[in-house]
Amino acid sequence: MDYKRAEGDLHNLWPAIGAINSSRGDKLYGEIPGETPTLPPSVADLHCDYERTTGPNAVVEPRKAVRGDIARSLFYMHVEYELDLKGMLPMLKRWHAADPPNAHERWRNNQIEKLEGIRNRFIDDPTLVDQLQ
Repeated sequence: MDYKRAEGDLHNLWPAIGAINSSRGDKLYGEIPGETPTLPPSVADLHCDYERTTGPNAVVEPRKAVRGDIARSLFYMHVEYELDLKGMLPMLKRWHAADPPNAHERWRNNQIEKLEGIRNRFIDDPTLVDQLQ
């Protein structure tokens, strides 16, 4: 993998609150039963929908409104940089189907193309996800 290029690829970068981003770390995405926010103490007053489990198999569950966006970002990274999806593909496909690309995501894809010269094909053609294995 071309780590330096992947690290700075705007299709993989999202604005985040530092404490929440640190709490997520390198945990995989997953689905957590119930709706119990687990915000870091320093940002607990934000009352946002952030959930994670603890332990060696900890996962982070993003809010429903962005799950498809995250899935398409990971599909892009999987194809462009051979990122291992570590068993998340079936779940990510569900998230993609439940939260299709919207106007903001298409706008963001256009802006990134202007800056980097590359598009996220899974936003342009959501049916390409069917080819992923």
